[in-house]
Amino acid sequence: NEYLKTEKENVSFNCFDGKLNTKKDKINKFFDILKIYNPERIICFEPLPILAANRYRKEINNTAKLFLDVTEYYPHQNTLNEFKGITRFLKFVQLFLFNVYTSNLVDSVIVGENSKALLYKWIAPFKTKYIIGYFAQKKYFDFIKPILDQELTFCFLGEQSKERGFSSFLE
Repeated sequence: NEYLKTEKENVSFNCFDGKLNTKKDKINKFFDILKIYNPERIICFEPLPILAANRYRKEINNTAKLFLDVTEYYPHQNTLNEFKGITRFLKFVQLFLFNVYTSNLVDSVIVGENSKALLYKWIAPFKTKYIIGYFAQKKYFDFIKPILDQELTFCFLGEQSKERGFSSFLE
């Protein structure tokens, strides 16, 4: 199914299959979805949606805050698998520069560990960086507490040390 629009446990899902669209179409669809929900905070997990979020901020809501949540370096290794030799290198440079550009459009960068923050300290030096340790998968919890009113629940699983981001999580 190309589209999924539903609500489950007070969470709205508005999804589309990006494989069926050009990059321009994806950006436009992201932008249209943002207009529907009119968010104050937008967290992007890769560079492309940042273009839609930045357009939304410019055209619709200039107070919206944009975040890049880095779970993997971009470009991902699998992004380059289809290329070989000099073509692979040129594609890497193109995507890396795109990452530099989009990283500087956001207000803040969220990373899960200090080592990943190093790249963004270099390519987006004036952006605020938040180091928040990685979170456990939902399957490790036997409860789901819905978000009611302004309440928001965060969980931390793992070693409770500064190196693993526990103090950043508490902050």
